[in-house]
Amino acid sequence: MEGMSSDIYNDATRRTRVILLLDLDCFYAQVEMVRLGLPPEWPVSLLQWDSALAVNYPARAMGIVRGDSLFQIQQKSASYCRQQQHQQQQQHNQKMTEAVALHLPIISISPSTTILEEEGPTKNDDDSSLATNNTAILNDSDCSIEAAYDKEFRLSEEKRKELFAKEKNRMRRQHEGKASLERYRLASSRIFSVILEALNDHVGKACFVLERASIDELYVDVTDHCNDDSRPVWAVCNGGGN
Repeated sequence: MEGMSSDIYNDATRRTRVILLLDLDCFYAQVEMVRLGLPPEWPVSLLQWDSALAVNYPARAMGIVRGDSLFQIQQKSASYCRQQQHQQQQQHNQKMTEAVALHLPIISISPSTTILEEEGPTKNDDDSSLATNNTAILNDSDCSIEAAYDKEFRLSEEKRKELFAKEKNRMRRQHEGKASLERYRLASSRIFSVILEALNDHVGKACFVLERASIDELYVDVTDHCNDDSRPVWAVCNGGGN
């Protein structure tokens, strides 16, 4: 900066906080793709009742958007596939993959129970059960969380195929029960634990603060790391140690 000595400029720079935002893109749709072992190029939408809550990029390419009904998803998918097949039929004899709609998990309840609907996924989904500090996030990887994660996500190929056939494009009704986000909390805890361990290894335990903003977003304060003159900022890329 003109008129400012290098020492003063460096001091001012050191006082500047550096905070990163990590957003897990298409989080809810990707959770289902991992759980069922679906290829990344498949168009997938996640429904709550008859409204799309999450849409991955291949599905967006078909014109599918949040709020679309199952009928609209199927119509847009069929129209897109017909257009693509017509354009490519001279070059490829390959059937286009139609969009897949999956529903949020439903918890069955007895007829006498009052339905207290759990709010569907939103960008501001801030659950009190989600940890908000480095130690608590790491503790999400205890035995009970690990066992629950394994039960949901580490399935055999045969079981995945069975579940996919059962859940694909299946309409659910509110009288069946209430929607649950527990599956996505498990995935969130697992992902954030991996991120925390990576930051500990490459940035250093005392050089960052990790805090959840929501189920699929987190802040990383790396001010201390960036202001450490003894450590190059490219250490992570180069695989540098603590």
